[in-house]
Amino acid sequence: AAGRSARAFLVGAAREVFEETGVLLGIDGRDLPHPGWLQSTRTRAHHAQEAFVAALARAGLQLRLRDLVSLARWVTPEALPKRYDTFFLAAPMPANQEAVAAPGEVASLEWVTPAGALARADSRDAYTLPPTRSALTLLAGFGDVTSALAGVGIGAALVPILPRVVSRGPG
Repeated sequence: AAGRSARAFLVGAAREVFEETGVLLGIDGRDLPHPGWLQSTRTRAHHAQEAFVAALARAGLQLRLRDLVSLARWVTPEALPKRYDTFFLAAPMPANQEAVAAPGEVASLEWVTPAGALARADSRDAYTLPPTRSALTLLAGFGDVTSALAGVGIGAALVPILPRVVSRGPG
């Protein structure tokens, strides 16, 4: 049962990436049925006209979920009204695909290094939540995608990170 749950979680993560960016993780773009397949399938999946897994099966595609590497697990502080238990993952960008922002989901997309994203956050050009900052800091310690994906999973027990809300009183 645990294996099925883990697989379902990874398929859900791949679906979310696909819906928001049009990127199909673990699939070379040359293996797609036709050039417009990603966009038309993303539209159908977004509007619940076709299940993600069914669309892949119909196209004869199979996700390579081993390409997804766990970075961390964060749980929203107890003091907040909405709580999430969220895994952060990393994966290589598949060959022969291009990320395209989903209207209404993502304002814009661009490629930036982890160090570049941290510099923007430090200069206040971009707001970065603590889990994202933590993941970027981890990734910035590697020289390239291959070494990052090989290195981040080593020793990652995925013990939940449980931040607390700390409030400082006046004075």
